[in-house]
Amino acid sequence: MKLRWRLVLLLVAFLAVGQFLLPDAAEWGIKNAMVGTYPNLSQARVEVVARPGVKVLAGRMDRVRLHAEEVDFGSIQAASVDLELEQARLDLRKLLLDKKLFFSARSRRLEVELKEEGINRYLRQVNVPLIGEPTIEIKAKEALLSGKVTLVGREVNIGVRGALTLEDGKLKYKPERVSFNGKELAPAMQQRLLSRIAFIMPLSSMPVEAYFSKMRQYQGRVILVSEGTGIH
Repeated sequence: MKLRWRLVLLLVAFLAVGQFLLPDAAEWGIKNAMVGTYPNLSQARVEVVARPGVKVLAGRMDRVRLHAEEVDFGSIQAASVDLELEQARLDLRKLLLDKKLFFSARSRRLEVELKEEGINRYLRQVNVPLIGEPTIEIKAKEALLSGKVTLVGREVNIGVRGALTLEDGKLKYKPERVSFNGKELAPAMQQRLLSRIAFIMPLSSMPVEAYFSKMRQYQGRVILVSEGTGIH
């Protein structure tokens, strides 16, 4: 009988200690995995709720909240990222072997903020069709793309009025009007150029499966939102 009570007390003590220590350990592990996955990260905050705490040993958590800044999603740096998960599962294999962060969850919400600076760094690294030295300026209701183009051996300024849109869960620049040296082209010429200037901005290495379905646009920045339910 005494042995049984001792075992019960040991189990209770283990659960009590685990309830306090293991969620904190999970927060520390997730934060370190974020640094490993996104090496240019400037700031990270993690909050883990798990009851009982020992469930984190299996990678299971009731709630995870994550905030990070200057996150490199492939070639594009996000200014900030906010992730909320309910009934989350952390992929321990990826975390322990690859030091990569990936969650599945019954409910998830991901917000990614992109600023002009991050998008322009990306544009300088890739070849935007027809346009040299491309720069984007994000307005509340439109996005202006400018750069250089060579016509008949002469370099001229190109200006494109367009919009940032979501297409198949991805961020796309959709041009609407083109001008050279401040003068708009004839409609027939515009139609030929517009389809060639459009481009998609890819985001990769996400911590969850992400299909962006909502977008909020402000002066100088855009916020992409991905929401979902069910374990993915």
